[in-house]
Parts: sequence; structure tokens; C-alpha cells
Amino acid sequence: MILTAGRLYVAGDVLPVAQTVLSGVSMTGRIEIGVRLNKTWLTSEDDPSLLGIAPGALSEGEPCAAREIVTIAWAVSDDDGEGTFVPVYVLQDGTILDQTPPPSLDGINQSIAIYDRDAHGHYIVSGCRVTALGKVGGNQLFSIEEGVANISGFAFRFAALRHARPEEGETENGRARARTAGRRWPQDLRHQQRAH
Repeated sequence: MILTAGRLYVAGDVLPVAQTVLSGVSMTGRIEIGVRLNKTWLTSEDDPSLLGIAPGALSEGEPCAAREIVTIAWAVSDDDGEGTFVPVYVLQDGTILDQTPPPSLDGINQSIAIYDRDAHGHYIVSGCRVTALGKVGGNQLFSIEEGVANISGFAFRFAALRHARPEEGETENGRARARTAGRRWPQDLRHQQRAH
């Protein structure tokens, strides 16, 4: 699993994190992926330049306060690494779960959401393309591209994922035809909305 470099808000500060490859991450069950926070201290004993530099001051040439050095690195919750683990993502059966906090429930956002839903219904803003990958066992397997969709007037950001649906057989004009059980896909909803 490749985790990119970036900056994360951890322990009251925005800290850089380097890209890394986590190997051996289980794709079954619930796994927390995050960063390990490590703190070290730098004193004038470690770095002689950390002495008072103001000429004539009582602190001139005297040891100054120690510097706290805080670093973070990508990790898995059960890797027994050093430092405090701070979760960032939850991986459930190989899919990263969307942990975006719910939208605030103030009257203005609700009014805009109602207007958007009534005027446009559910729709895809970008991405979310569904591709059939084929049949696995009794299920049809689909790949859903990452993207943004407006559902009930609120924007949701989705990570790419795979989705399996049970397949049921039926006939149409004497010919066998397969269909997936359950609700329609988001692009079906988008086309339906345009037809109205």
C-alpha cells in the first residue's frame, strides 16, 4: 500500500509526512492506518550553537531552552512501532472508509440542500464511473472510480472501491439476461434525473 507525502494536522500542529510503502497490510477485517508521532529533544549539549547570542545579556553563552523535535511517519495501528499512534484512515476489507464529518445542520445549509435536491436530485459532480469487472462466484464485481456526488443536496467525496452485487438470472423475449439485484447505480439515477 503506497501512502503519499503530505502534511497532516496532528497534536495541534501541521507536520510533514514522507511517502512510504506499507507492506503486509491485511485486506480483510478492520485496520487503522495513521501516523506515529515521535518527539525528541535537542539541547545545547547536542548542538553547541544553542547558546544565548545576545551580546552583554545575562544569557550570552549560556544554554538556552531545549528544542522539541516532532516527527510523524505512516504506520499501521498494530505494527508495534515507536511513538504515539494517531489514526488517519480506517481500512475495512480493503476499502478505505469515508470519515468526512457530517455537514453542519444549520438552517442555511439545510435550505440549500433542499433546493439542490428538489431542483437536481442526486447527481455526480466528477468521477464515480462504474466499470463492470466480470463475474466472481455468484456476484458481479464492479469498480467504482473515486469522485464526488451530490446526494440529498450534500456533496460526498468517495474513494475508489470495488463492489460486488449478487446476480439474478431472468429472461427477456426468451433470451437469458443477467441483472444485478438491489438498487440502481448512481449513473442510472443521473440519467433518470435528466429525463424528467
